Amino acid sequence: MTLFVPLDYAIQTLKARWPEEKKVAYKATYEADVYKGAKMVVKAIGFELGGLESDKAAKSIMKCLWTELKHIESVNTAETVLTILKEFSERFLGTVEGRTEVLKIMSGVYEVEEDSENSDCDSLCSSCEDSEKRERDGWHRMRSIIREMAGPEGRRSGIALRKKMLLA
Repeated sequence: MTLFVPLDYAIQTLKARWPEEKKVAYKATYEADVYKGAKMVVKAIGFELGGLESDKAAKSIMKCLWTELKHIESVNTAETVLTILKEFSERFLGTVEGRTEVLKIMSGVYEVEEDSENSDCDSLCSSCEDSEKRERDGWHRMRSIIREMAGPEGRRSGIALRKKMLLA
């Protein structure tokens, strides 16, 4: 059991609905159900973090978390999504200090000493397109934290921004 009730409910529902043999046989359908549950949990996280003074930050955290979850590519994507949600709820939703920390992370500006091949920034990162840029915003830091929660088996694809293209 985690500390966040909507996540516990989603996990228990998935366990009841999907025995191990069905998870393997109907992997795509199971993954779709996990994403439906994850969407509900992410909205509940936004509700939990939101308030009069932090509603904008809560919406940003919600958007960042959902975007990262949608772009996960791993051997077992459904389990990676659940792992991220468990770790996120344990770290940031269990205590008042955790809630304060996540709101501070999102609203912060961070200094980066140098960019390298081992940087946590994607080549398609939308907030820091210039590799010479030394400052990173809270979005960048939050994405990095969420990717770390995926663990070594979780891999994330880059996010390409949609642009309006004229067809000639």
